[in-house]
Amino acid sequence: MGEYHKKGDRMSLSNRFFTFISCSFIVLSTLHIYAEEQNKQAQDNFLFELDRYKDTIKKPHHAKPKPSIPHQPQRPAPEQSYYTVIIYMAADNDLFPFAGRNIKQLENIGSNKNCTILIHLDMHRPGKPKLTKRFLVEKNKITQIGPDMAMDSGSTQTLIDCCRWGITNYPAQDYILILWNHGTGIIEPFFKKAINPSQLFNYNPETKMIELNRSIGFLDYIDSENNPRRLQKGICFDDSTQNYLTNQKVKDALQVVCSQYLGGKKFAILGCDACLMSMLEVACPLKDYAHILVSSQEVELGTGWDYGQAFYPFTYGAPDNITIAQHFVSSFNEAYGKITQDYTQSALSLATIGTVEQNVHQLAKLLIEGLKKQKNRSVKEAIRLSRHKNACTSFDEPSYIDLYHFCSNLKNNLSRCELTTHEETELFKTTLGKLLDDTKTSINNSIISCVTGKNLKNAHGISIYFPEGHIHSSYAQSYFAIRTAWLSFLLQYLGTN
Repeated sequence: MGEYHKKGDRMSLSNRFFTFISCSFIVLSTLHIYAEEQNKQAQDNFLFELDRYKDTIKKPHHAKPKPSIPHQPQRPAPEQSYYTVIIYMAADNDLFPFAGRNIKQLENIGSNKNCTILIHLDMHRPGKPKLTKRFLVEKNKITQIGPDMAMDSGSTQTLIDCCRWGITNYPAQDYILILWNHGTGIIEPFFKKAINPSQLFNYNPETKMIELNRSIGFLDYIDSENNPRRLQKGICFDDSTQNYLTNQKVKDALQVVCSQYLGGKKFAILGCDACLMSMLEVACPLKDYAHILVSSQEVELGTGWDYGQAFYPFTYGAPDNITIAQHFVSSFNEAYGKITQDYTQSALSLATIGTVEQNVHQLAKLLIEGLKKQKNRSVKEAIRLSRHKNACTSFDEPSYIDLYHFCSNLKNNLSRCELTTHEETELFKTTLGKLLDDTKTSINNSIISCVTGKNLKNAHGISIYFPEGHIHSSYAQSYFAIRTAWLSFLLQYLGTN
């Protein structure tokens, strides 16, 4: 279990590093057996921690695991706080050992008049039936609310019911929802079970830092680990049911929650403690249901957020949602900046993300026109050089690139573009240059806060899907691909000789 250290009470860097390694169970290529043993030990520790609170459980005497979603009798609602934070902890997968660490961090903060901290925990004990529990987190104490259940964290209805439970029974002025699990961004690859992203990191003894292995892409790695039987996944994987929350399912669930239980209001913050979720395609469908999205462009280590640091401001006040989001981002930087240079975290204003969406739509239409009228493949070559992995920031999934960096590169390569006539060429370059500037400005206006490691210093907080080969079959069904011309541009670009 991870231990929370208050500001000014840090361990030495070397001790902190090796403690982090032991908690993270980083799976090095030569130590798979050791990692599996450590993983089992963490599970045992977590189960011990849950058993420690058995006397605080509030549930009917007849309670037993239930496959359906019941309307549970609840304890009286506490005094209304400024925020209710709902953490949807989908831990029925290989991230289960890290759940206990994060719960302990939250327990060290605890609920108070500024925020009420709730956890919906889905897990599967080795050799035992699937189990779902809900907790109220107080200072140095967690209390189970309601009976044990057996729910599917990949179900739209489970997410809806979790939010209903938190909002109805713990009313507040504003609400924060955090989705805790794996993530794959906009692409929903086919695989049998979740992959721990820690397997993609290696320890470099020379630099004493954790480094991403970029020799294989994230989605390619998933496929290589899970063939031949593969199933479709997205975020909030449930290994027992082999179900998942697609981006569309998240949108559908939040639509119901905001309309039926928030009275048309939005969540103050939607956090994704998961990999690769800070994408334009992920953010756009959520703009009607949350004010701010906090997430990462890159893969995250299995330890995820440091909730002790992230929730520290609630111990002395109730900041506005922008200040909280900024602190979530800075606490991620504090947690990982000294041990790896391969990380990002950003807070996006969803109120302005629609302008980015519209600019990218117009950009895609103009690039399609340029590709159709180009001479000597000049426009395609300018795009290729601007998107190339050696020029544009990409992530452990190489088909995800930084949108701002791509626009900057393309602006610098405008002189390469040549259309059928001189007049068309000049008009194209002038129009495209202005549109690229407008897109970059809209991105800057949407970024509340962004931090990166040195290896990703040109990442600006928003990724976009831009494969160099084939287009994944799941992309065409995405909200963004349907509403904008970006997919048509990708098809035109990849199909142009």
